[in-house]
Amino acid sequence: IPAITEHAGNGVNRGEVNISATIDLSLQQRVREILLKHRDSLRSKLEKYKSFKHPELVSGAAVVIDLASYDFLALVGGDGIVQGDFLNRATLQYLNPGSSVKPFVLATALDLGYTLETAFADVQKTYIIPYGSKVKKYAPQNYHGFSGKLVSTHDALVASKNSIFIALVDDMFKNYGEDALLSGLQNFGFPLSEVHLSSAIGSFSASLLDIAGAYAVLADDCVTITYVA
Repeated sequence: IPAITEHAGNGVNRGEVNISATIDLSLQQRVREILLKHRDSLRSKLEKYKSFKHPELVSGAAVVIDLASYDFLALVGGDGIVQGDFLNRATLQYLNPGSSVKPFVLATALDLGYTLETAFADVQKTYIIPYGSKVKKYAPQNYHGFSGKLVSTHDALVASKNSIFIALVDDMFKNYGEDALLSGLQNFGFPLSEVHLSSAIGSFSASLLDIAGAYAVLADDCVTITYVA
């Protein structure tokens, strides 16, 4: 890498190498300011919880993609304040995307023939999942509890109902197999090799770039994109 860097640097100095980027510097600065503002707000909230021992380590990342050209207009990988912290959280840090994947789960279900009116019971349920020679029990929870009523997939997306999305994926697995969900999420750009029941609520790993790219696909009538930086 040092040799390549030196060669490239010499080329730039002699005017032999042209380097261009799609980043909008004013937008990049604005996005960074917004990120730092939200980071500081979150840190101040976390300081109130004694169980959270290092709120000063909280950081974040942001990606802005132009849907017309698929250019990166802004990409902030972190706040760059913690000494020795060079991790680009936008491209290299893989975390559970959580409920942000629900629109893609629902889009996959719609392709299979489910509708926005398809409804499932919003009740607490324990699922028995094969785990090697044993079984595991899985009982998903909702942030606001259970209504005990039938809830449509549309309303479940609006209210972010874990119970309904787990029930939806359980039904998808029984009728279409796990590969149906796997291929659906892969079509949105998620780098997955397998899915599980809890994948319905984002239990797998993905980068912020993966998530931003998936939403770009969704916003562009589900056309797969190629990034330009």
